[in-house]
Amino acid sequence: MVLRLLRRLSDASRLVAAALAFTAASGVGSIAADEAGPAAAVDAPSATTPSTEIRKEHDVDLGTAVSQALADDRRVQALNMKIAVRNGVVTLTGRANDADEKRVAEEVARRVAGVRDVENQLVVAEPGAPAPGASVIPEVPSQPPAR
Repeated sequence: MVLRLLRRLSDASRLVAAALAFTAASGVGSIAADEAGPAAAVDAPSATTPSTEIRKEHDVDLGTAVSQALADDRRVQALNMKIAVRNGVVTLTGRANDADEKRVAEEVARRVAGVRDVENQLVVAEPGAPAPGASVIPEVPSQPPAR
């Protein structure tokens, strides 16, 4: 049933759904739920959680929020971008179609609550450049065998 639902979603929605599923599957809050019952199954960190784990959880949530914000903005091709978050600093990498898209992606990321700074490392694609991963060597049809 989940697969049928995912097939109906757009590519951007699939990316967001996958990020949310990953966050849910990572077991955030599961220890508290096991110890105190269903009422304690809140994503709040327990008193024994080290601060680095709290920051990592916050960074994962922040990355998901930035991904969703980029996917929701029609001016940005979010599937061409990767988002990394460390200590509240968002790093955007990948490709933007033009300088405006690069600028808009940074603005969208900065507007997400909790973002401390944005490092915009997006590369503006040159007109006529092949897509990432595409060969720059032209295909040459093979010659028929000589007789």
